[in-house]
Amino acid sequence: PGMSDIMTPRARMIVGREGEGMAAARRLVVEHRLEKLPLVDTQDHVCGLVTSRDLKNIETRPYASMDANGQLLVGGAVGVKSGFLERADALVAAGCNVLVVDIAHGHSDLAIEATRALKDAFPKTDVIAGNVATGEGVRDLVAAGADGIKVGVGPGSICITRIVTGCGVPQLTAVMDCARVARELDVPLIADGGVRGSGDTTKALAAGASTVMLGSMLAGTDQSPGTLLTKDGKKVKIVRGMAGFGANL
Repeated sequence: PGMSDIMTPRARMIVGREGEGMAAARRLVVEHRLEKLPLVDTQDHVCGLVTSRDLKNIETRPYASMDANGQLLVGGAVGVKSGFLERADALVAAGCNVLVVDIAHGHSDLAIEATRALKDAFPKTDVIAGNVATGEGVRDLVAAGADGIKVGVGPGSICITRIVTGCGVPQLTAVMDCARVARELDVPLIADGGVRGSGDTTKALAAGASTVMLGSMLAGTDQSPGTLLTKDGKKVKIVRGMAGFGANL
């Protein structure tokens, strides 16, 4: 049999229209008792998919970070060297919700200039900048246009900044110092690195962080991307970045 003999004919398919929103999709799923609802554009090209599980998750997990369409928020990281504006433009065009200036030493001229350039080019897109470890770093990046700040120089489980450069601040001290300025400027703070258990999360939030970044705690889940690698008898996942496996071969 050919593909047309196996697949449901277009004339019999129930589809949603691009841009109609989750309320319309929910109505079709409930009315026709569907498990999956393809979303198509005016040319009948598939541009999305809504499942009954998606709708259930929206109801049962109301505090998940989702946009107006019920899709999980997505951030895209860029560096500060040539071409970062072109990469940011591609990320925004693909639907990225927030841009992240992500370098080891965020309190630098390059990071400040990159943050300012991104806000000038994409004023409607939030920009998170970092990483910093002092209140002065927070103040300078916010002045450049940052909507949020990432804190942490060296505390990550695979970070080599302190080893290579001898530079860093103990993470709890860094979060407390940065939070003092962040509260004054009314910007959210992300504690990035050093969170190895639930207690570390509590400490970070108590010290003034708005949220925390998790790496190793989530790496073992199926949803976490990355190629599996066995290292010293333990399974790990290869990550992107200068502390990653590829950059240190």
